[in-house]
Amino acid sequence: MEPFGNGWYRDGLLSLWGNADIIGTMNFNTFLADAFAHHKAGRLQEAEQAYRQALAINPRHPEALHHFGLLAHQVGRNDAAADLINQAIASATPWVPANYYGNLGWILYQLGRAVEAEQVTREALKREPASSSWHNNLGNALYLQGRITEAAAFWKKSFELDKNAGGALSNYANVLQETGQIQEAMAAHKRAAEIAPQPDAAWDNYLRDVGFLTDLDPLFVKNEHENWAATFLKTIDQKLVRTSHKNEKNKEKTLKVGLISPDFRLHSVTYFIEPLLRQADRNKLQLFCYSNVHAPDDVTARLQTYPATWRNIVGLTDVQAAEQIEKDGIDILIDLGGHTSANRCRILAYKPAPIQMTYLGYPYSTGLKACDYKLTDEISDPVGESDSHYTEKLLRMPISSWCFEPPKFNVPVGPAPHESNGYVTFGSFNTYNKTNDRVLDAWGKIMARVPDARLFIKCHGLGDPQIKAGLMARLKARGIDESRVTIMGREVRTDSHLSLYSKVDIALDTFPYNGTTTTCEALWQGVPVVTREGHMHVARVGETLLMAVGLGDLVAKDIDSYVELVVKLAGDKARISELRRTMRERMLKSPLCDQPAFARRFEDAMRQAWAGYCS
Repeated sequence: MEPFGNGWYRDGLLSLWGNADIIGTMNFNTFLADAFAHHKAGRLQEAEQAYRQALAINPRHPEALHHFGLLAHQVGRNDAAADLINQAIASATPWVPANYYGNLGWILYQLGRAVEAEQVTREALKREPASSSWHNNLGNALYLQGRITEAAAFWKKSFELDKNAGGALSNYANVLQETGQIQEAMAAHKRAAEIAPQPDAAWDNYLRDVGFLTDLDPLFVKNEHENWAATFLKTIDQKLVRTSHKNEKNKEKTLKVGLISPDFRLHSVTYFIEPLLRQADRNKLQLFCYSNVHAPDDVTARLQTYPATWRNIVGLTDVQAAEQIEKDGIDILIDLGGHTSANRCRILAYKPAPIQMTYLGYPYSTGLKACDYKLTDEISDPVGESDSHYTEKLLRMPISSWCFEPPKFNVPVGPAPHESNGYVTFGSFNTYNKTNDRVLDAWGKIMARVPDARLFIKCHGLGDPQIKAGLMARLKARGIDESRVTIMGREVRTDSHLSLYSKVDIALDTFPYNGTTTTCEALWQGVPVVTREGHMHVARVGETLLMAVGLGDLVAKDIDSYVELVVKLAGDKARISELRRTMRERMLKSPLCDQPAFARRFEDAMRQAWAGYCS
């Protein structure tokens, strides 16, 4: 059930009230006091009704509009929230409290309207220049614009103003992580988790950081996740954890499968979950999507057209969400977020479903013993090698646990750029934090071996001049002249991003943390990818994807062979051109894009897990 009725905002606040005589007898102050009380207690539906009643009497009351806007934000209605708070600002003029601007800035940031968020947050800072919160929020808005060095300065100032501002410290640590200072970032995130009133995001960031270490120790990664879980479980009421379930143990029944995600939107996870939403056999699986999307978009709307039951869990506590999942009778609950941004993996701790899994959006263990399985495949997690890397039991799908949804944008594949340039261009569009010193060492050797080649590197952080200069200095230290390098920041539009592959002949995967979506996008645009095999999931995804499209010969066993493979392929221009012409057809005929076959493999995995539970 949606927190607001259908069209509640479109129809207007006053549309519910048609009798002015009745309205005139109502007590505005009583309604507003009730709204505040319900809101503070978390009774959001009751608060909504009381705000409506108050605003029906006085539709321009600034505090009522402001708080109603905050409530709308809490339940993920950010467009409405922004409009309500804008009304509050207009009604409060000429004297507007700082928090109206500050909260509006945060909501605009959530909507991705970073320039507007910056403008209004600066208005908040004019009124409260010593506010740690507004400094933190301004950092967020600047970061979203790629102005990372500026953002870091505001986050640092936020923490200086309030030594308990764990959120600002964690944000600042994100810059350290994004620029490859992983150990420093881990220390700062751990400190942020210790001081923040709500430490979840800082802990998630810390656990994510672990995966960017150059020397990845799978057991260290697992232990850190389990240590987090032990700390977290001390904070919840164990009486609310389910120890038994009422689900019918019938091996042949249609299984209710719940998917929890903050990423049912324009996000890389969508590329790999949409095939399941489209192709799942509803006689075998009844899908429920528990959406924690704070800023729904056109992709959200598209996903909601598939036959599944949708629940908006934005604004629900973990306990409330678990109660809804239990009420829905979910047999198998799958978290798609792990410890990524805005995740809800902590719901699993309450065990609302008899079988619980982690899949897709996060490559490591959740650390939670209440999570029974990690859904994976035999290449990403080889039998006998990877089982000890997870708290969960591994449930391996044959062939591949990945299925790629081609982009909706029809960006054509043109000829390989070497055909007109006369030289080969290597490219990497992976995040900067994956580009560690060993990766750059290998790229330096490649560029030395192919002296006329060019290198094109693109990612979010490189739009910042200081970070760009830092990368260029690292490349120069490896003998790569600046004239041979193109460095570019994030391209916001997906079609424009995809079109940039027209400038790349060969994509260089990062290691030990491979690309996933970037690898699939490169292949879709006709660009062969060379990867290096590693010893845990994040270091094997490249191999999984290339094996699925029949390009296993582009998987290197070690760094030296990685360099050799790239140099050899660079010298085979005929093959580069041939792959360019045939790659899309190759992908579409491969297991990586065979959506019906993937759905059957997924259904079989669910049935296997359920049969084990029933037995």
